[in-house]
Amino acid sequence: MTKNKSDINLLKNQIRQDLLSKRKMYSKTECTKSSEFLCLQLIEIFKVDRPDILLLYNAYGKEASLEKFIDWVVAQKIDFALPKVSDDTMDFIKCDSLSDLTPGAFGILEPVGTEIIDLKDYCDKSVVCIVPGVGFDKAGHRIGHGKGYYDKYFQYFPQVKLYGVCHDFQLVEEIPTDKYDITMTKVISPNYILDID
Repeated sequence: MTKNKSDINLLKNQIRQDLLSKRKMYSKTECTKSSEFLCLQLIEIFKVDRPDILLLYNAYGKEASLEKFIDWVVAQKIDFALPKVSDDTMDFIKCDSLSDLTPGAFGILEPVGTEIIDLKDYCDKSVVCIVPGVGFDKAGHRIGHGKGYYDKYFQYFPQVKLYGVCHDFQLVEEIPTDKYDITMTKVISPNYILDID
């Protein structure tokens, strides 16, 4: 039976609220430990598969933190960018470190720089985006906070590899999707690496 858009949105909201409640109950110690293991997974992946540029994110609340991974990226001199949100749009701004950040939309630290990454300039290059999410399933489907920033941004750039990252408890059996939802290339948590066909 095909689900209509309102059914899909209702199911997504139920999953989102359940996972956000679990994340809220996650202790700071658990979050830190989980994030450190996730960063180790990412470092091992990118030691072998070095992209031309990484599109990363700054964690909000108890999202999986990439701080130790970003420190490694800086030390390896891999180009990276972080998102900056303005109204209903998101851009990625090139960064050199985590020192030039300021609170932006939703209180998330954003780059103060102005060099916007234009992915049209990277058509023949290796680009990987590490995508945060409220939850992911084994088919690479993602549920975010419901604003659609990543879905809107990456619908025009199918060449970008999308690696969803999360804590282990954020992996669920199935997330309902519609035609606007992007699918991950990989889903990575502290104990799992799922390659999506």
